[in-house]
Amino acid sequence: DYLHYDDLQNVAVASFISGGATSFLTSPVTMVKTKQQIMQWSFRKAIQDTWSRGNAKMKLQNFYTGFGIHFCCDAFGRSLYMFTYEYLKRSMSERQHVDIDSNRASPANLSIPQRMICAASAGMTCWAFIYPADVIRSRLYSQSLNSQSLPTTTDGIRLAQQMVRETGYQSLYRGMPISVARAGPVAAAILPFQPKRLPQAFTCCVGEDGGEDDGGYADLFKKDDPDQVGHGDQFVAESERRV
Repeated sequence: DYLHYDDLQNVAVASFISGGATSFLTSPVTMVKTKQQIMQWSFRKAIQDTWSRGNAKMKLQNFYTGFGIHFCCDAFGRSLYMFTYEYLKRSMSERQHVDIDSNRASPANLSIPQRMICAASAGMTCWAFIYPADVIRSRLYSQSLNSQSLPTTTDGIRLAQQMVRETGYQSLYRGMPISVARAGPVAAAILPFQPKRLPQAFTCCVGEDGGEDDGGYADLFKKDDPDQVGHGDQFVAESERRV
């Protein structure tokens, strides 16, 4: 069952690929947002400034300043985020629940508060890990405001080395407590409430062989069968058990 028992390594790899793929979309948005925060510009002004800098023939490249740093934040961050979340859910479920059908601990049995604890812990762990890269990313975006030549990923690495050399490793962690504290509630409010019924709904409509499948619900409640009349409660109870 990929939803609850998939190997954690697969979870980490899939999340890494997902985060890396979406980084191509989030890089321009993050850069424009950072410029708005620093310069107090409108969204339109931030886009115009980004477009006007750098190589005149490669305008789109301007929105990917220091992309390697951003890629690390999104790909490694997402991978650690989901890996930690799934690991904590499974660890917690092993202590209190076992799936009778598979004789394995099932995260599906966890309550919403328990899922929220796992999500908050995962979000805070993720941000504690990627925060130095986020600092360098923001510094690169800030530097791009004062130069026509756009900073690269290599410039980001050199910047990190310079910061450590001048003020120590603590320079990479300034402001981290606020970001980590913020990440907890945000993750707790999002991850536990992800759709839980979609896979079951899909299975009810499409069988394993690609054909139509009612998931066995038709056998529970047949209108033409007099023995089933008045057994609506049994149908609902069995439906909830399957979900």
